[in-house]
Amino acid sequence: MVQLQLGSLDQLGDSWFGRPFPRHGLQLLFWFANDCVTIESAGLVSDCQPEIGLFGFHVFGNMEELLPIFYFYLQVSYFEVGNLNTETYPASADLPAYVRENYGLDGNYGDDNSDRIIISYRARSRLVEAVYVTEHDSNAFGRFRADRTFQIRCDLIRVLQDQRLDVSSLLNQMGYYDDVQQPSVQEMLDMLQTFSGDGFFSGGFDRFMEPFNFDQRWIFDMTPSNRAVKPRRTRTKKKTRAVTRSYWEPYWEQRYPGRGPVCGKVFTP
Repeated sequence: MVQLQLGSLDQLGDSWFGRPFPRHGLQLLFWFANDCVTIESAGLVSDCQPEIGLFGFHVFGNMEELLPIFYFYLQVSYFEVGNLNTETYPASADLPAYVRENYGLDGNYGDDNSDRIIISYRARSRLVEAVYVTEHDSNAFGRFRADRTFQIRCDLIRVLQDQRLDVSSLLNQMGYYDDVQQPSVQEMLDMLQTFSGDGFFSGGFDRFMEPFNFDQRWIFDMTPSNRAVKPRRTRTKKKTRAVTRSYWEPYWEQRYPGRGPVCGKVFTP
């Protein structure tokens, strides 16, 4: 049965629902609060028409008695949403990109599709009588964890609907990315090699990483060449001149004037 009710962001954080990365429960709950329900005088009203399957909503049978049992004459049904598998629930493809973005990351289909929202719902009046969040039990296929099932109070829905709170702020406040493993230097080089299709890092990266003097302008030729390396000529000592221009021109500015560096995410090792 339901463990406890969550009515604040602190309680949501303490529950560990939707964490850690790459789970999607926090994003799903943020979407639900902002795009799927409205708080009215009569209570919580659905804007998503779960009875016709929008956004992947489908009937939750409660066969395992995870939630309170309703009698048929009460005309209340449970509906579930959050399964990101479009082969099973094609309408889930209409969920926002920020809900789906980590699904199947690196070919992993597990924790990234374990979170669900379940509502008790009266289709005739569109009233949502209760909202629950839960997660699949990895040791019991198809079942949800009773010890990880919580009821969401309207107080928390109101907080999530605050215009000053966006999904990124919510994830940061919940510590969603705290346990994300940062890529190693070699992994970053591999990614940059993938992004650079013109041979930027082929044969010239070692020279690029050598210590350089920022008091002068450095121009590196990274183009691979099969020509024999000519012996370096001995330089004659020149009279020291005042530096009139001191900056280092990035390689991509030399090769592609007016363009910035390779697009992509910035990682911190």
